[in-house]
Amino acid sequence: MTHAPHDRTPAHRNHPARFTTDSLRPIFALAGRTDGAAFALADGPDRTAAGRPDARLIADLVQRGWLTRDRRDRLRAAGTFVEGTLAFTRAGSAFLESPGKGTLAFIPAGSTATAFPGDLVRAWLPPTPASLGRLPEGMVVEVLRRSRQALTAQVRRDAQGWFAMPLAARSPHCLRLPADTAVPEGTWVQVAMEPWNDPAQPPRGRVGAIIGSDDNPATDEGLVLAEYGLPNAFPAAVIAEAEAGEALAAETAGRVDLRDRFVITIDPAESRDFDDALSVRRVGTDLWELAVHVADVSHMVRPGSALDREARARGCSTYLPGRVIPMLPEKLSNDLCSLNPGVDRLAMTALILMTADGEVRKTRFVNSILRSRRRLTYAQALAALGDSPKATTAGLDRRTLQTVRTLATIARALRERRRADGALELSSPEIRLELDGEGRVAGCTTVEQDDAHRLVEECMLAANEAACRTLAAAGLAQLHRVHPEPDASRIAETCQTLREAGVLTTVPTDRQQLAALFESLAGRPDAAAWTATLLRSLPRAEYAVDRQGHFGLAKSHYAHFTSPIRRYPDLITHRLLKAHLAGQAAALTAPELRCIALESSGREKVSQTAERHLADIKRLRWLQDEARRHRQDCLDAVITGVGPRGADLYLTGVGLFGWLPTPRSTGAMHLGDRLRVRPARIDPVRRDLELMLAPDAAKAAAATPAPGAKAAKAGRRRNARRRSR
Repeated sequence: MTHAPHDRTPAHRNHPARFTTDSLRPIFALAGRTDGAAFALADGPDRTAAGRPDARLIADLVQRGWLTRDRRDRLRAAGTFVEGTLAFTRAGSAFLESPGKGTLAFIPAGSTATAFPGDLVRAWLPPTPASLGRLPEGMVVEVLRRSRQALTAQVRRDAQGWFAMPLAARSPHCLRLPADTAVPEGTWVQVAMEPWNDPAQPPRGRVGAIIGSDDNPATDEGLVLAEYGLPNAFPAAVIAEAEAGEALAAETAGRVDLRDRFVITIDPAESRDFDDALSVRRVGTDLWELAVHVADVSHMVRPGSALDREARARGCSTYLPGRVIPMLPEKLSNDLCSLNPGVDRLAMTALILMTADGEVRKTRFVNSILRSRRRLTYAQALAALGDSPKATTAGLDRRTLQTVRTLATIARALRERRRADGALELSSPEIRLELDGEGRVAGCTTVEQDDAHRLVEECMLAANEAACRTLAAAGLAQLHRVHPEPDASRIAETCQTLREAGVLTTVPTDRQQLAALFESLAGRPDAAAWTATLLRSLPRAEYAVDRQGHFGLAKSHYAHFTSPIRRYPDLITHRLLKAHLAGQAAALTAPELRCIALESSGREKVSQTAERHLADIKRLRWLQDEARRHRQDCLDAVITGVGPRGADLYLTGVGLFGWLPTPRSTGAMHLGDRLRVRPARIDPVRRDLELMLAPDAAKAAAATPAPGAKAAKAGRRRNARRRSR
């Protein structure tokens, strides 16, 4: 679907008919000044000139109560001014958001002025009575800072000339290009934006870098790199520092020698960076010492160095389909800092003394040197937890088998304690894409959360909690990994949706019941759809200096410590622990940590969004190719949302969400109904998938309601009767 290059959308719906956003915006921009300057009033009906508002319009606003006059006859806005970034919807409206404060206001379409997604803006909120459960509505009066100066866009042409359609589906504006633009139509480019302050005129720009054509699979990665500002290479100074790290890696003075311990790593088969390892030993009748060894990246990456600046700017590694954009150069991530088997490596080790039933008695941290004995894949570790023939086939010796099984016993005890506390556990498997040499999807692998994955996860969680508690006990400021408690009304609303879909029968009222709901989804073919629906009702986990606890993990103290090769906050935790162990002053102050927390949370969000975007593009291209080759093939889908114009569907075998316009002839559709569908229109880059019913699917769907649909329908009827009374 081609969007109009520039569309003047309607004015703010709360404004009187003769008020327009264009006339109101400069008024409230002036009314919000803090320098005490008075207005100079202009003549003429409903017009502004050079920032001088019309007197009649101001009189109307004063009468309405939106403007007030002080004793010196100076005009001030009666509402409030707030600052935040804009997150647009597909309809052109936006939500004003602020880090740490959440969503501040709703900005209707036509009231966003010259803002683009992500811009920092100043908005005015009128003095209207607050509505229970509804956000205040306002309008943008000023763009304070652009989120970006160049947009990733596709070159198009219409009757008025060349224009660039942004990649972001929710961008409200297209950019007009010069008449002499010499780029083939359909080409993906980066467009440098020109200054734009007048919403009555379309935004303009010039083509900068050319990314590629839409029919080339290699263009996909370039698009995502450009759209999310992901780095493509390390600066020369960073590479030079990494290559000079051999000398630092040989500094072993003052370290606890743990090379006599039987240390193993357990990672995915394709992993090349091993930043954590495990060992365990019995130290009493009912006591075990779990050792979580983590690569000592802080020894190799010194504060203020080129390596440190680059790692902080990247924030984390980004795992794209078929490629990793690492936080650290390969010399460190895959070599000097990686706990490769058979070589001496520097580490920070968490020594956790615990009972067989998972009670932690004592923890301590040491700077260590160790040597990994075995590198195991998750498949090998899982084989070790099964019967002996499978373990023998996996090539595991007796000591490795014993170590893995002991670790699994400890992990199960830790997990049972978390479950008793109400920890949430995601039940849907991960779909991992396999690409061919041209970047097309060659196959998909389903990665289950099995006992081998849970073994590693529980040990890492224990070490992360131990690091946080150690720093907290010392009274030191640190980077917490926090997950705030969700809003009860949002949870209730989402669970009511699941109830109508027949997924659950009762709405959970506490953490334990919510955890049980997550667990109950395991094994369902549509588990990923409903898990995603539930997760949208939960706040995002992020980094913060103030301890807020981690709701999802059911932990009061939690920080990131175990992945310093791929996450900058883990590197910070290492530095704080090292300074504490050495009896030195805190490595970083609380204000400095707050800046890092904000930066790291932002970079993590960008990285995760980019990962999902490229994965969706690849899946949709694969679906497009399959539809061309096998026109009659149908896909299984479940309805996850129903509106007046159609239904949201989740394709259970593909891991994609799509849209089904609802023809009147199909009859009523309900949440949870299962359908057979086929692609009708696919735009892979913009992740737009429109579906249509397969032949006879409408009839089959009406005849075969989803499990629980009958009870849900009866419940809706009861509610309707209650409302009618």
